[in-house]
Amino acid sequence: MLEAKITQYFIGLGSNMGERDRTLRSAIEQLGAAGKLVAESPWYETKSWGFTGLDFLNLVVEIHSELDPEAMLFFCLSLENQLGRQRTVSGYQDRVIDIDVLYAGDCVLKSNKLTVPHPLIPLRNFVLAPLVKIAPNFVCPSSKKSVAQLWEECNDKGGLSLWKQY
Repeated sequence: MLEAKITQYFIGLGSNMGERDRTLRSAIEQLGAAGKLVAESPWYETKSWGFTGLDFLNLVVEIHSELDPEAMLFFCLSLENQLGRQRTVSGYQDRVIDIDVLYAGDCVLKSNKLTVPHPLIPLRNFVLAPLVKIAPNFVCPSSKKSVAQLWEECNDKGGLSLWKQY
């Protein structure tokens, strides 16, 4: 019998509308349907990135899943929709929930639906701060740098504070 391939995913979550903490907790619980939740980072409160809006709560989870990267993306987009996200304009905006596939193991993929690793990881402290807490030695398959190295090199250091740790 063929054994299913398990992929190590790092998923970024954020919210800056409504009951942010409850929405994120619900998203984390529901992500468990996509695979095994292995780690959850501390939660951070961060200033909006790319626009002026309300503060976000952000975190990163590690999930091991049999889903391929595009199926994981579809799962995340469906979950966003279920939790009330409405995509009304392109670009940056306030959102009830944002779920991003950051890494899919050693996969490097660029399609019209999905790019992994997520191309903006090295620029975003709200992704790197939580990610470095749960996976400092994970090596980005495209840059060949560890998460710890990416965090050290990131110029975006402001507007970030530890919110609460579950």
